[in-house]
Amino acid sequence: MKKTSKQMAIKSHKIMTHLMCLMDDLESVKADGPEALEMVKVIELLLPKMERVIDSTFGKSTYLRSNTYLQDMQNRFETVVRKNYQKIES
Repeated sequence: MKKTSKQMAIKSHKIMTHLMCLMDDLESVKADGPEALEMVKVIELLLPKMERVIDSTFGKSTYLRSNTYLQDMQNRFETVVRKNYQKIES
């Protein structure tokens, strides 16, 4: 399925936000197992690629590349998770 520029941009922003949240959370819990460290390395490789996808869609928008924008996206994502969290019982 072919995506429009807007759809691709939205998907790219979501992926980038998820990657950044994942990296931050792995670092905050001090995940140091081999799999976690490998995942951090992969994310570090993916983030610049995602930035290029966003750049190709929007040009070099200073707003989209700002830490404020990305932090806002992460905060919104974290809020949704926190508000919808339910303890899973086995």
